[in-house]
Amino acid sequence: MLSYVLLPLLLLSELESRIIVKVTLMRGKEAFPISPYGPHVPAWRLLTAAIHHHFPDAVTAPAPMVANTDTRHFHDLVDKVYRFFPFILNKNDTATIHAPNERLSTQNFINAVKFYHTLIVAAGNFADDE
Repeated sequence: MLSYVLLPLLLLSELESRIIVKVTLMRGKEAFPISPYGPHVPAWRLLTAAIHHHFPDAVTAPAPMVANTDTRHFHDLVDKVYRFFPFILNKNDTATIHAPNERLSTQNFINAVKFYHTLIVAAGNFADDE
């Protein structure tokens, strides 16, 4: 059994030609489309402004997220879906991801609430400006 995560620009039909072993696709989903990004995209500017407000030293750049998230339910509703993880994790924190007693530190939880509050308020103000 082989578990393979598709990159956004790779189609399921191209998978067999990239793997040397024989592959029989039992089930799978195409990668989701890449949402537009950059300073010319208002939604991207909104997200990066919220990120820089709470994480001033962060560099915002698009990158693939290999985990499936609840955002898969939103692709039929909107044309831009961005995933962001507003936590600063250390080695001990990452060891608890998908493990027994999965948890976040209280500080990470508080920081995430503050981040999402900033983002939601800014999005509401942004919508009013449209």
